Amino acid sequence: MIRVLADWVRTMAAGALFCAVVLAIAPEGGGKRALRLLCAVCLTLLLIRPLERLDLDRLTESLSRQKLLEAGLLEETEDLSREAWHRLIRERTEEYIWTAAAGLGIPRLGVRLTLRDGEELPYPWAAELRGYWTEEQRARLSRLLAGELGIPEERQTWSWEDAG
Repeated sequence: MIRVLADWVRTMAAGALFCAVVLAIAPEGGGKRALRLLCAVCLTLLLIRPLERLDLDRLTESLSRQKLLEAGLLEETEDLSREAWHRLIRERTEEYIWTAAAGLGIPRLGVRLTLRDGEELPYPWAAELRGYWTEEQRARLSRLLAGELGIPEERQTWSWEDAG
């Protein structure tokens, strides 16, 4: 991860240096304005290039591991079986989602998680949610699921029905 970040920083620095040199030697006028635009586009492409190689599954697994570390659960439960890990992660994740939903004003929410086995730990992969919410509440909870739990919107299923 550090190597990838270091390569990205070097690439950005080289791109910025190249653009600075090209703009410094370019004569004033319309051509220089076009070069500025071209350099801005090139630097933007270099900036977002690492996103194409982003491994979302590994990122999601890392987020789950970090949440367990923060909660102090990882050290206590290192000897758990795979089934116990699934149960523990499912319970903690559902509890987290229910707490977040209540904070957004969603009183009852049915949550059904799909977990995937990672290299070390299972992690949340998809979520099915049932209940009643406003579009704003749904959008905010959806962003939270994507940002905090690594469950992107395309793996979230929402049905507007009684959570029971």
